[in-house]
Amino acid sequence: MFRSIAYAKLNLSFNREEFIEEYDRVIYPGGFPITNADPSRTAGLNKVWGMVPPEIYEDVDYFDQPGDYTTCVNFKGSHRMWTMRQLMTMDTTGITDPYLIKMAPLGGPGLRNLTLSTDYKFFVKPEYKDLKIVKWIQSLPIEDIHSLHCVALEAGDFATIHRDQKSMSAEKETARSGRVFNSGFITISLSISNGGAPLWYALDGKDIIKPHVVDDDIFITNDYFVHGVGVCTERRRQIRITARPKPELFDLIDKSTLHDIGPNYVYDPRLANYLGED
Repeated sequence: MFRSIAYAKLNLSFNREEFIEEYDRVIYPGGFPITNADPSRTAGLNKVWGMVPPEIYEDVDYFDQPGDYTTCVNFKGSHRMWTMRQLMTMDTTGITDPYLIKMAPLGGPGLRNLTLSTDYKFFVKPEYKDLKIVKWIQSLPIEDIHSLHCVALEAGDFATIHRDQKSMSAEKETARSGRVFNSGFITISLSISNGGAPLWYALDGKDIIKPHVVDDDIFITNDYFVHGVGVCTERRRQIRITARPKPELFDLIDKSTLHDIGPNYVYDPRLANYLGED
């Protein structure tokens, strides 16, 4: 029912002013900078999309990771990337993996993608459990929430084209055929404020040069597919919720926006065939 969804708006509403105030007062101050991978890998695709002026696209903060997570190196540019805060943490009782222990309170797609199993238990950090934003999320027809990934962009900044499928291990592949949705989870994005810049995304293969531009307040999106955000004119505030959907959630989908790739979609994680990559 949900596994083949690339994008869909949800017919839900929230108190924007109240959520912005709470986000800026409680969530944002505890955030720290995170980045996407080397922008030179997607600079050609950005030119085709026309998402960010090419002259500034590569002048941005980014990371490079030639091996496992211990080899990650950060580089500075003139433009910042995300300010991130995770509202949940993972129970590390009995866990010996140093990466999981380190990342449990920090969160992020790397941790999420390694723990898509009911063997791992997640809970909201005590300092956030009484937030109105959190209670609103918990009222949705979802269960087994693994991640409440809060990310903000500032005016003048942008998010380079990327996938959220890195495992942070020593894997050479950067994407595993939609591992989140194929594990029975989905990602819901709550756009508290769009920052004056919509979300861009595209499918695999030849479709990667045909971006979709969307700007809904609340939506399901498969972040396996390449996506990015153009230059913001004000603060962009978003919470990405990873959880298992209950059947009732399907009734909240605006069917006119449903982008269903079908049950037999052939994933192709290569960045852009048209650029001659293999």
